[in-house]
Amino acid sequence: MICITPAAAREPNSVDAWLALGRHNLAIERHRTAARALGRAYLLSAGRADIASLYGEAIVRASDNRVTGPARTAFERAVERNPADTR
Repeated sequence: MICITPAAAREPNSVDAWLALGRHNLAIERHRTAARALGRAYLLSAGRADIASLYGEAIVRASDNRVTGPARTAFERAVERNPADTR
């Protein structure tokens, strides 16, 4: 098994490390942790649409499936950059 957390710790400015950590935490239903990691990935990515969309999804899951202000903002930014994003 690959330990993802040290990758983000070793490379704190790596979009890929934070994205992997966020995806992993979503998969194991650690939604708050996923949202924090994906938020970091989003900031480091200069606004990549795919990451914004995934970040919004993590926020919704961490908020008992409510679309909060930050989630809505993430989704809006994703659609601005990639109108075809259906998340």
